[in-house]
Amino acid sequence: MAGRFEFALATAADDDGLRALLRQIAMPGDITLAFLREPSFFLAEQAGSAASQVLVCHNRQQGRIVGMGTRSVRSVYMDGGPTRVGYLGMLRGIPQERGNIGLARGYQFLKRLHEDGMVPYYFTAILDENADAVKLLTSGRAGLPVYRPCARLTTYLIPLSCRQRNPKLSDAVSRGTRDLLDEAVAYLQWWNSHYQFAPVYSLQDILGESELLPGFSWENLYIYREQGAVRGTLGVWDQSSFKQTVVTAYSPRMQAVRPLFNLYAAVRRIPRLPRAGDAIKLLYGTCSSGDGPAFARLVQQVCTEWSGRGYDYLTVGFNAESECAAIASRLATQRIKSTLYAVYWPDHAVVLPKEERPIHTEVATL
Repeated sequence: MAGRFEFALATAADDDGLRALLRQIAMPGDITLAFLREPSFFLAEQAGSAASQVLVCHNRQQGRIVGMGTRSVRSVYMDGGPTRVGYLGMLRGIPQERGNIGLARGYQFLKRLHEDGMVPYYFTAILDENADAVKLLTSGRAGLPVYRPCARLTTYLIPLSCRQRNPKLSDAVSRGTRDLLDEAVAYLQWWNSHYQFAPVYSLQDILGESELLPGFSWENLYIYREQGAVRGTLGVWDQSSFKQTVVTAYSPRMQAVRPLFNLYAAVRRIPRLPRAGDAIKLLYGTCSSGDGPAFARLVQQVCTEWSGRGYDYLTVGFNAESECAAIASRLATQRIKSTLYAVYWPDHAVVLPKEERPIHTEVATL
């Protein structure tokens, strides 16, 4: 007899149901946020992935999707060379059904998919404030894979709300030009090859000739040079055409504080708290390379040119050991902490990345 829930791979016919599920689920807190993918879930899923599968849980009785997760293939650098590993994301479930869906069954379905051998193991990032998910997924319960922590990550939200007065522009930083692009991409590849989990980007990806970076324009790649040679890059990526972060509600305390905070924000020239139902307007940093001083010059130029253009924040992320983290932290008004995990089943032989190499990921595609 068929059970109440059925696990399957999503098809294009499930797009409306997937987006409806995201509209029903929000991250609770003083500021409740919904992470939407309009107008197409599958378009947003392309970002950063060479291939992707969307796992869905259907409630047979209700005829709707009540849970989901994604399994994608990422081209990354590992131990100095390009390889492919998996990424697990978008683990979501309707709150009233979470205790019924059966997480172990979902992971059994994922394990069967894993038998195709496309990737040896996976990585994933879990927000620290999502304590229930961390506790459950790292519990080692029967049927669940191993979640091995690899790095501490921080996402930094750097304000872009007000145009700077008398901005100081750097002669060492320029917007992407076609004659510089080949050298810039070669430097980005060289830089990323020194890090675990850093994305592999080709010239075709940056030019928009693949589907890896939807909506990204190579003309928004900033390039830092020393003595004529490229020594750093930072791209600006507006993902609002396929991914949105929306404030759905405020706690009573925050609702009372919001008018006063917005007065304070106007004085301090930082983003205000939007009305419930409005999106937080984000730009994402991508194709980041270079040391701390290079990043400082690049991010200063980006903030100078993009402030006052209707965006709230530039979003960048670094592991705790990165020298760029301290620079981003000084500029940010909001910080979101998470942990990066390697995910694998103990009965599968895997060779995990060497721990002595530093880790770099891009929050734009997590």
